[in-house]
Amino acid sequence: MALITNTNSYVTLDDAVNYFNTRAQSDIWFSASIENQERALITATSILDSYAYKGRAISSEQLLAFPRVGEYFDPLLGQQVSMIGIPSRVSKATYEAALHVLANEDLLSNTGYIKELKVSSIVIKESRTAGKVNDIVKNLIKPLLEDNTNFWWKVN
Repeated sequence: MALITNTNSYVTLDDAVNYFNTRAQSDIWFSASIENQERALITATSILDSYAYKGRAISSEQLLAFPRVGEYFDPLLGQQVSMIGIPSRVSKATYEAALHVLANEDLLSNTGYIKELKVSSIVIKESRTAGKVNDIVKNLIKPLLEDNTNFWWKVN
């Protein structure tokens, strides 16, 4: 499937290339074929669309979670920001999630996990695979999420 902005991707391939031209450690992006770059952007968009965001979709006909009606508090700007259009946080999260997809071949298969491995005196306990998104993506989309708190409250 070809990459189609606002249908299966939040960003264009050209936008992604421009982003990665200025980002450190983006060799993985540039070593991938154009087809794999497009697939990664489509997959990244799909992963991002699996989250519950504040506000509501502008139209019941749209295929992606954004654009939305609503606002979020952007901690970098220190103010409320409209979600009309595609927030820059979503675009950046799409680029970063696409890179994460390219860097982790088995990301979507969820096949690997080692609880304990012992060879002679060497012991590895609890190895994990990469998460669907990395911390960069989590931090970018956190202000946009419906429930973006990580706090729990104890009632005395």
